[in-house]
Amino acid sequence: MKIALVLAMALAMVGGCKSSVPVANTPIIATPTTVDVERMVRAVPLVFYDGSAGAGVLFKTGDKVGMITAAHVIADGDAEKETPKTYGQKIIHIIGYQPGIEEIQYSTSAKVIALDPVEDWAVLQIDEEKQGMQFVDFADTLPRIGQPVWMIGSPLLDAGTVSRGVVCHPFRSISISPNAKIHFIHTDAVGMNGSSGGGLFTENGRCVGIIVRRNALNGTMYAFPTFLIRERICSMFLPPDPMPPFVE
Repeated sequence: MKIALVLAMALAMVGGCKSSVPVANTPIIATPTTVDVERMVRAVPLVFYDGSAGAGVLFKTGDKVGMITAAHVIADGDAEKETPKTYGQKIIHIIGYQPGIEEIQYSTSAKVIALDPVEDWAVLQIDEEKQGMQFVDFADTLPRIGQPVWMIGSPLLDAGTVSRGVVCHPFRSISISPNAKIHFIHTDAVGMNGSSGGGLFTENGRCVGIIVRRNALNGTMYAFPTFLIRERICSMFLPPDPMPPFVE
């Protein structure tokens, strides 16, 4: 991941920001799966930009449709040269496939409205809802260590690939400079190139993280916690047409 200055356009949000690190307080017990996996797959389409490919997680608030993906999926060659003007001009292509069938169900485009190449997340806005789209509910707490999770992404362009694992660590710290750290959800769910931007989901179908990194030594994956993204976004605003994401 390229290290660059934080680039973020302000977004509006209803409600206050949380300053604590909330962790789920549910027991870790093997229970029958209650999540609709096909619905999760429909919420994580392919993302293309300038020869790069990955995945993204769809959300909706009111009549606004948006997506969260990994910033490096949609970054130009030198992320340090990104500015609100350059990333604001990007056109990102999104393709949704029918789950379990290699047939395109829809294609559309999106624009970048916020991007942070350091924490490696980006928020996109989609012009209109397409038939076949599904939208996620975001978790407002971290998962617990050992908790089962699902990961949905597009490794090697295999759209809607599902893998299963557990949370190795709910808030793993990785140093990016002597005085700065980023925190990730660490999971052993299988991923590879192209998994970036995909979603990490709990048993109840809530999205707890956006996949942004892979450990090359052991193949484990790191996801940026969605509750941290909503904490960043809630203190910002988006002119001229506010689209407040993550409002439950």
